[in-house]
Amino acid sequence: MERANLSETDAKVLFRFILYGSFAVNRSLGWCKDNNWFHCQKLLSNFINGGIHYLDL
Repeated sequence: MERANLSETDAKVLFRFILYGSFAVNRSLGWCKDNNWFHCQKLLSNFINGGIHYLDL
């Protein structure tokens, strides 16, 4: 919340989006932690962190 200067309500909305979106990706990959899974996790992490970094509300 502090890093992106978000209200608690906005932080909860983004948390739900990140959680359920990540869940859907993990489910589609069969919960198998292989090289593809690690690649996808890095992709998602970079995407999320980039969005938080440039968040301008």
